[in-house]
Parts: sequence; C-alpha cells; structure tokens
Amino acid sequence: MTDVTETRAAPTMVRASGARPRRLIALVDCSAFYCSCERVFDPSLGGVPVAVLSNNDGCIIARSQEVKDLGVPMGAPFFKHKAELADAGVRVFSSNYT
Repeated sequence: MTDVTETRAAPTMVRASGARPRRLIALVDCSAFYCSCERVFDPSLGGVPVAVLSNNDGCIIARSQEVKDLGVPMGAPFFKHKAELADAGVRVFSSNYT
C-alpha cells in the first residue's frame, strides 16, 4: 500500500505588493450531469426524459428528473428497465467521453 501522507505544497505566487493572492476552491455538484451535457449538445432534449448508460451500456448512470420520477434507481441494469423506459419515451444515450 502506498503511503499517501506525504503532500507537496503548491507553488506560492506573490503579488508585486508582497501579498499572497487569495485562493478560491469551488465544489460543484451537478444533478444528472451527463443528462445535462446531452441537453447542452442537443437542445431539443429539453423537457424530454433522458438516461445515460455506463461503458458497454450495462447500467444507467445518469437520469433526468423525469426518469427519477419513474422510479428507476441509479446504477440499475439497463436490460431490466429497457421496456419501461421505451414505453415512457425516454431517450437513452451511451456515455460519451469525447
């Protein structure tokens, strides 16, 4: 097991005034992130139920609110919900990392 207790400090920047710049750290939690990405690239998906599948299309990894309201759980095997999603008019996409 690797010892992860050793850390390295980031290089320190100093302003001309001698003061260090203020550091900001942001944490963004996006609900249904992959569904939101699909909607950005295809605006016609607005208001349409969307589900995104994992690598090899095995599991549902992102669900729009409409799909969540159908009761489809996160990480559910796609084959178990395929007919239900089709009946509800859900647009299903493979995950796209490019």
